Amino acid sequence: MVGESAEALIAGLLKLRPQGPLLHLRGESGVGNVAQTLTRLGLTTREQVVYRQDLLPFTDQALAALGGPDTVIAPLFSPRTARQFADLAPNAGVLWLAAMSEAVRNPLISLGANAITVAKRPDFDAMVKAVEMLVKQALRVEGGSDAH
Repeated sequence: MVGESAEALIAGLLKLRPQGPLLHLRGESGVGNVAQTLTRLGLTTREQVVYRQDLLPFTDQALAALGGPDTVIAPLFSPRTARQFADLAPNAGVLWLAAMSEAVRNPLISLGANAITVAKRPDFDAMVKAVEMLVKQALRVEGGSDAH
C-alpha cells in the first residue's frame, strides 16, 4: 500500500514516480482530488468511479436510541456519513464515537460526544479496536471503577 489517506497516497506516488498514465479507482463521493492533484504535479492520472454509497435516513429505532438516555457507540467510516450523522443527531444523548480519520472526526465535534476516538489506521481492524476501547471506557464511566 502506498498510502492510507489521499494525502499519503499522493505523497507516496510522487516519491515513487511510477510510469504513467495512472488510474485512480474511487468512490463517487470522495476527498482529496487524487487524480487532479497527481496530474497537476506531473503524473498523468485518470480516475474511474467504481462504487457509490447511498445515504439512507435513520430508522425509527436509531432515532429512538439517539434520543434516549442509553449510551450509543457508533463507528463512522467516512466524512460524508459523519456529516449526515451530525446533521441527523444534533441533540443526541450519550454518544461515544469512533472515527476512521481526522476528516471523519471533524464534522462530529459539534455533537458534544462523551468521546470521539480516531482509529490508529484507516482500516476495519483499527476501527474494531477503537470501538472496543470506547466500550471499555463507557463501561468504566457507567459502572464505576469496578466495571470490566
